[in-house]
Amino acid sequence: MGLGVGVTAGVLLFNVIVMYNVVLREDYISAGEEENFSSDDEARDTSLLIVDTLSTPEAKAGLLAAFLRHNPHPLGGDCNSDDPCQMDLPSTDVRVWAIGVRSVSDIEKALGEVDRHHTVILNLVESVDGLSSKHPDATDAFDKMGFAYTGPNSTALKIAVNKGLAKEKFLENHLSTPLGQTFYSHTDPISLPLPPESPPLIVKPLAEDASIGISKHASIVKTEQQLRDRVLFMQDVYKTPSLVEQFIDGREFTVSVWEAGDGVTEGAVALPLVEYLFGLIDDPYMRIYDFETKWDESSPFFKEFDLSCPAILDEPTAKLVADAAVGAFKAVGMRDFARVDVRFKDGTAYVLEVVCITYPPSYNKYLLTL
Repeated sequence: MGLGVGVTAGVLLFNVIVMYNVVLREDYISAGEEENFSSDDEARDTSLLIVDTLSTPEAKAGLLAAFLRHNPHPLGGDCNSDDPCQMDLPSTDVRVWAIGVRSVSDIEKALGEVDRHHTVILNLVESVDGLSSKHPDATDAFDKMGFAYTGPNSTALKIAVNKGLAKEKFLENHLSTPLGQTFYSHTDPISLPLPPESPPLIVKPLAEDASIGISKHASIVKTEQQLRDRVLFMQDVYKTPSLVEQFIDGREFTVSVWEAGDGVTEGAVALPLVEYLFGLIDDPYMRIYDFETKWDESSPFFKEFDLSCPAILDEPTAKLVADAAVGAFKAVGMRDFARVDVRFKDGTAYVLEVVCITYPPSYNKYLLTL
């Protein structure tokens, strides 16, 4: 028998697999960020911390209760779902362990011997083959193999990782979001109004995360030539189309959304808001949570940056921001948990994007609000 298959040695074994990304130096090289590569695998360390936390007797008891609640007849049989089976169950246990993967073949190999009927995957996979755009390939593999997993399904992921598709969903659901356009080439016709008739624009890679490709020194553009040059840069360096949108020079928040299924607060709810604080930076067009600010510990912008949780806001404004985040969560079709970036200006909460899974904990706004 494989790992944790059914009943073994008189024990009914349930499995929780914490699955995380293995990242290689070549992934950073392909993203133009080789100097930021670290051999310290924070994803692995975070996953092992989660394993330790979920392996306590109290956590195992909660996990087991959840397994039995969602699978009340784990041994099968002809039982009425409205009337629990009266059978002698064997002893039960929950096994928790972590698996690092980089590719779909890694996933298939890791799960090939695991009993899918008694397993749930805590999905922390954020990329496949080093590419954020292939993030949904992981959940496609889980679905194909018949495994239950946390977080959004492939349909929602394919929308969320494509900022252009996500923006279309925001608009369809009547959410405020900056006016934007997807550029597949730097020669595409421009439908957006350009400064000075409109606010400056910001150029983002269409399907990257972790602020890759975002720079306070280059991403804000004010002329057609600057726009086309930055889109060409995205094509050449990151091999990706671009989302170009009007820059909202307001306060920026990130909102963790939790889909509660506790029988008390059913549905998606916003956790306490987190505000990004940019220290002494006065120029609104430099107040961007870019790659340098997020990851470069030697940068003065990194050192100046801080978070406020809960954000200091009056109640009506906090509700506007929270409602926008929950609306974006639902619009994209998220499940279980996600994080939503929102900018607020002149009484309007503008949804920027939905972020599916984030860690390590030193930067994890989701864990902070929990």
